[in-house]
Amino acid sequence: MPADTFIAPSPAPVESEYRIVNAFDVLTAQTSFEFLIDSFWPKDEPMLITGYGGAGKSVLTLQIAMDLVFPPVNGFLDKFKVIHGGHKVLFIQSENSLVGMKRRLELIRATYAIPDDFIRQKLFFLGRKNDIRASGDINSNQFQDIIKRQHGFIGFDILVVDPLISFHNSDENSNDEMRRLLDNFSEFCESIKVTPLIIHHHGKFKQERGVGGGRGASAIGDWSPNTWELEYKERDKKFKFIHKKARNFMLNDDIFLEMKGLRFTINSQKATGQNDSTYFVVKALQNLNGVANTQTLLKNEVVRVYKADNPAKSITAVTAVKYINDAVTKKAIKAIHGAKGSISYQL
Repeated sequence: MPADTFIAPSPAPVESEYRIVNAFDVLTAQTSFEFLIDSFWPKDEPMLITGYGGAGKSVLTLQIAMDLVFPPVNGFLDKFKVIHGGHKVLFIQSENSLVGMKRRLELIRATYAIPDDFIRQKLFFLGRKNDIRASGDINSNQFQDIIKRQHGFIGFDILVVDPLISFHNSDENSNDEMRRLLDNFSEFCESIKVTPLIIHHHGKFKQERGVGGGRGASAIGDWSPNTWELEYKERDKKFKFIHKKARNFMLNDDIFLEMKGLRFTINSQKATGQNDSTYFVVKALQNLNGVANTQTLLKNEVVRVYKADNPAKSITAVTAVKYINDAVTKKAIKAIHGAKGSISYQL
């Protein structure tokens, strides 16, 4: 070999970011499955809420956020226990103006007294040009840097994107593009340790694809580990909340809702039927703020509720106890047995 021949050095080996993990290490990993809201939204798992425009998705999402920062005594929708408060929520949304959101908050606080400090220190909106509506591409480094800076300032752990269509430039009907977009967004959220909630619309004509992911590519529904659909029947003025997918926990039954003061609650009459004895027990417990410390207390309230709904009729205390036991059997309420044979009830 000639003396002046140049031999290029071999490139230094690059350490891969990938590695092999055996199943036993997975089983014994120092981590655990947790819920933000019990049996509704797992921690660190994206949640997708779908539905037609005007179905109430943004109102419901605001309620989820408010309940996360200031948990109600009876839980979200008087059904799902908020595991702990202390969260901070950032909304990135494009549909509700400053004046519109101000009005919503005024109406909500008329019936749900969330304190000023919680609103000031826990709920935030990414705004621009003296408004709280934003625009950008969640797949772009530029917009992700904006979000990351706000995370550094306020330390939010819940990120709401409302709606998905306003915050990307990908082809919504392309499985490849939407999956890459959402996988990239998941990785970004994991990097700053936030849990995302995404609102996505149905098309003009609803077409079920897979487990339900709204309009566009089926990859949207496939990507989501936890998907809920909110329906609103204009003719009947009724809402139905449908659990379409749960990757790591049990699916919930359909939930019938009603809205009062821009807060959703379970419509027990629709869920159980006016003539079903369970309806009177659930309504009685709701009147008692979700908890009856004794059977006598609940029994008397069931008798009162029945009489109020049926002025020409009445039931005996014995019948009321039968109604209560039937509601427990149907798992509409919970019976908690204490010391010395005491029993209490809760939703």
